[in-house]
Amino acid sequence: MAAAVQSVPGFSGIAPSPAREDPREPEQWRTPEGAHLFGIRHLSAAGAWHIRRFLDRIKPEAVLIESPADTEPLIGDLTRNTVKPPVAVLCYTVDVPVHSLVYPLARYSPEYQALLWAKKHKKISRFIDLPSYHKAPLYRLEEGMRVKALGEQQAAEAKQQDQETQLSEGLRNRLDFYRFNRELYEKTALLGGEEDYDAYWERHFEHNLETGAYLRAAAFHSAHLRRAAEGWEKDADPLAASINALRESYMKRRIMETVAEGCAPEKIVAVLGAYHVSALMRNAPMTDQELAGLPKAETRMTLMPYTYYRLSSFSGYGAGNYAPFYFEMMYDAMERDQLDSLPSRYITELSRVYRSKQGYSSTASAIEAVRLARSLQYLHGGTLPTLKDLHDAAVSAMAGGQLGSIAESFAALDVGTRIGALPEGVSQTPIQDDMNRLLKDLKLEKYKSPVAQDMTLDLRENRTVKSEKAAFLDLERSVFLHRLVLLGIGFARRKGGAQDGATWKEAWTLCWTPEVEIRLVESVLFGDTVEAAAAYTLRDRLEKSQDLLQVAELVRITCECRLKDSILDGLKKLQALSSMTENFSAAAKAAREMSFLTQYGSIRRFDTAGVIPILEQLFLKAALLLHGAAVCNDDTAREIAEDMTGLHHVSQEQDRSVNDEAWLARLKALAKADDRNPLLSGFAFSILMERGQVTEEDLAVELSRHLSLGNTPEAGAAWFEGLSRRNRYALLSRSLLWKHLDSYVRDLDDESFKRTLVCLRRGFSSFEPHEKSGICEILADLWGVDPGNAAEALQDALTESEEAALEELKDFDIGDL
Repeated sequence: MAAAVQSVPGFSGIAPSPAREDPREPEQWRTPEGAHLFGIRHLSAAGAWHIRRFLDRIKPEAVLIESPADTEPLIGDLTRNTVKPPVAVLCYTVDVPVHSLVYPLARYSPEYQALLWAKKHKKISRFIDLPSYHKAPLYRLEEGMRVKALGEQQAAEAKQQDQETQLSEGLRNRLDFYRFNRELYEKTALLGGEEDYDAYWERHFEHNLETGAYLRAAAFHSAHLRRAAEGWEKDADPLAASINALRESYMKRRIMETVAEGCAPEKIVAVLGAYHVSALMRNAPMTDQELAGLPKAETRMTLMPYTYYRLSSFSGYGAGNYAPFYFEMMYDAMERDQLDSLPSRYITELSRVYRSKQGYSSTASAIEAVRLARSLQYLHGGTLPTLKDLHDAAVSAMAGGQLGSIAESFAALDVGTRIGALPEGVSQTPIQDDMNRLLKDLKLEKYKSPVAQDMTLDLRENRTVKSEKAAFLDLERSVFLHRLVLLGIGFARRKGGAQDGATWKEAWTLCWTPEVEIRLVESVLFGDTVEAAAAYTLRDRLEKSQDLLQVAELVRITCECRLKDSILDGLKKLQALSSMTENFSAAAKAAREMSFLTQYGSIRRFDTAGVIPILEQLFLKAALLLHGAAVCNDDTAREIAEDMTGLHHVSQEQDRSVNDEAWLARLKALAKADDRNPLLSGFAFSILMERGQVTEEDLAVELSRHLSLGNTPEAGAAWFEGLSRRNRYALLSRSLLWKHLDSYVRDLDDESFKRTLVCLRRGFSSFEPHEKSGICEILADLWGVDPGNAAEALQDALTESEEAALEELKDFDIGDL
């Protein structure tokens, strides 16, 4: 143990004192000094029920609980009558990047019930685990080593040759240990006649209502599992083993401190994970010198509501159970002395949920499911059906053997949607208090739910109400939600893009999760209120960003978040970057952002007068950069065409502000250029046609220039593709265009025809069926055939020869196209 700890970087070389030999089968689970050790599995309904009866029998003067010692001041708030679990203690480091430690509690948590017992009987209650300011740097170090190991594994896999991957000895040991640890629990379940460990634990421990037997079985079982894995862990993951040893020696120290204060050892009960019980029966307490040698980081703490989903193992929480609501039902049944009714109650609730989702579930099938679950219980020699038995019975009796039809109902009922609640003023950071106040003021409290809900906002003034606050309620909600998005607090998610739909309307999806609370608490490092934290975050991003488009987006976000003090800084930086940029796409996109901002600024009661000069500058800069940007390949050309569309919209929306003449001049220059990408030349020409800048004579000239035998088939087809990207109704009305295209294709030789056809197919691929029918009718008119027959022929299935020709085109080599 000492060698393992001393080998870890960041320690001062001090290791916990050596442990005595582990007694094989002690009659009582106590420390050598006589303090009681009650081993539990976190989130065990049976553990929560047994601990209260154990405490009633022992009548201790002090109840000590495995949780960071520095969070002990939160016990008073945790045990308030108005607290509604699940809740969690959150510890976080002050330095960035923030490292968080979360300790959740459900109503059926043994630790929580022990705290309530101590409060009710006015006894001492303490937390005895290693303080968070020591735990945080230790776990950060452990996480760093695991990331390094993962990187080594990935590198080894990348170099894998002939299935002979070369791994370092340390990584191989660690992977072997994880595999061994997983297989250890799997084999334990199989030896107990179960398919998985959770079912094994439930049948053999959760259904045990004899407190003494539960205590002995849980501690003895965990001691044997620990003994089986201990040798592997020391070699494969020495840091994890060392952290456990440090925690256990510190817990022993806290027990001895309580004894030193005058509390008799036999009047002390320590409630801790069963895994640690055997260690505390033989280890020595941490000394002052050992404690002084631990790494340390400044941390803060708070309480936060939690959810059953986050408690469940489905969320990835390692210490969670797979069915929080089910185990709450189990705890309630135990408290009412009606555990035997749990199967009936569960199946009844499942039938209700299943009926709401599938539309039908009979009473007879529910009764049969309970009977079948009881039969499975007897086959396994249990005292009660496990959740797995109930699932198997429900699939057979209620879902006709189809798991897929009832799986959603299992998930909904087993996990549940419960979310905890804390009363106002309970051990919260200032930003949490501000968040709760805003939710109340903006009437958003009903959305504080783990079930996602949609909300549509109308940002316009509501003239049907009397107060100004009510008139602009939706606007204030929008500002608040945008600030949360800026902070990365995932309570709200915008549906659609920032520029989708009407400027006065916003659609959001709201969902409350524990991650929201965690991220909110972490944001206190940037400010004590949501507004202050958002303003700091925005200023920080502005200072760091040197990208024109990113700064333009930040300026828009400034308006959405109504951070007036930051708008001037954003506009100054945007102006400086716009004068230096040589990137057409960035300038065009930034101009689009500013144009959008000027349109909805008034809706948001935001003065956008300072935005107009920046918009004019960006628009002109983009127009001037267009010609140079058009020297590119076809893939890039298609992206630039999208940006040209955006800049064209700006010219139409801001015709009184921007230099439209300069934009048209650059489009004309690009349309006539022979040394630019032909797709962009065609696209520029299509915009000019839309603006009424093209005569029939101009069209004839450009058609003769691009769709001629003097041009390459690829270039001609690319020009046509660009031309057809916009305003196709205008194209369909230009008979000259289709006459020339028909003549051009007729005059091609076989090789050129194939090359052109490949390119034209790509151009026509984006046409809608009705547009293709319109073209067919135009060509039919040119060819002197019946338009109806031609359109009908277009819809006919291909003949075998046509299919063969099409297959030939797929393999056609178009060289340097």
